[in-house]
Amino acid sequence: MSKNKPKETIEYVVRLQDKERQILNEFLTSQQVLNYAEAFDKFTSFENLYLLVTVLEIVTGKEILPGTPNDIYKIIDFLRDFDFSKITPTIFADPDGNKNNWDAFWDVNLRADFDRFIGGIR
Repeated sequence: MSKNKPKETIEYVVRLQDKERQILNEFLTSQQVLNYAEAFDKFTSFENLYLLVTVLEIVTGKEILPGTPNDIYKIIDFLRDFDFSKITPTIFADPDGNKNNWDAFWDVNLRADFDRFIGGIR
């Protein structure tokens, strides 16, 4: 079915007075401020700043923030060159004073440990 052409065209004109123009101008200004604030918030998000610092570290070669992906090469070099034979597990010494005793780490007596934790109060 074909559409007929319109027989007449009606034109509507909306005229704003000074007060309406002022309100519209204030609304448009507030929307622009809101858009700028959202853009600034997205730009200064933690992820974007972290990425920016990482790129700056790679480009300049200077350390700005520790723990960025640029530091992974230093960590790998440290671990490759470190002498692990010097490490002795002295943290887990048994009560008798024998150091390097890993058995003391696994020897768990929950009742005695709990009594020692609460100070022997029962």
